[in-house]
Parts: sequence; C-alpha cells; structure tokens
Amino acid sequence: RAGNGSPSGTKGWKLVQRQLRRATKRPKTTQPPRPPEHPRRPREKSGVRWGLAVGN
Repeated sequence: RAGNGSPSGTKGWKLVQRQLRRATKRPKTTQPPRPPEHPRRPREKSGVRWGLAVGN
C-alpha cells in the first residue's frame, strides 16, 4: 500500500467509505416498504375484531 501521506491512498479510502455508506443506505431503502405493511396489519386486526363481533 502507498504511504499514508499519498493523496491517492486517501481518495481510495474515501471511495471505500462512500461504498460502505451506500451499502448502509441500501437497507434503509428496503425498510420504507415495511411501514406500509404496519397500517395493513392494524386493518387486519380491526377486520378480525369485526369478525369476532359478528360471530358473537
């Protein structure tokens, strides 16, 4: 590896850091789809409650 003082070495590390940041951002982009599921679950629970109410 080149010396720590070499600009190419620092640039390489910056590129690696950017790739790591992008990799960490990818999971965040996959998380947003999950919130839409949360509203659906309450609706399903409310539907089950209605079913129980009708059953009673």
